Amino acid sequence: MPKLGMTREQAALLQTCQSVILIIRLMGYKGQNGAGLSAQDSILLADLADAILNIPLALANDEFDLSFHTDIMLGGFEEKHRDAVFKPLQYYRNHLESNQLDS
Repeated sequence: MPKLGMTREQAALLQTCQSVILIIRLMGYKGQNGAGLSAQDSILLADLADAILNIPLALANDEFDLSFHTDIMLGGFEEKHRDAVFKPLQYYRNHLESNQLDS
């Protein structure tokens, strides 16, 4: 899947952003049923957004720090929200593996 001169890791990171944005969107729609989002869900959404916030700019930089975005940001989310169904670092690993198979 890597295109436009992207490495497999960069492509997997971009795919991870897409996966997380879809989760954020779906959770946002959850609040439309009139019940709103719980404080816990609101924190979860904010932390998910925080985990991917700088990835697009980093991908545009030739010298971006992959481990910062994967281990610290995505992994940090998983560490903070151990019980969350969403595992962005695992999504990254899955996308990376899928990209390896596509090569």
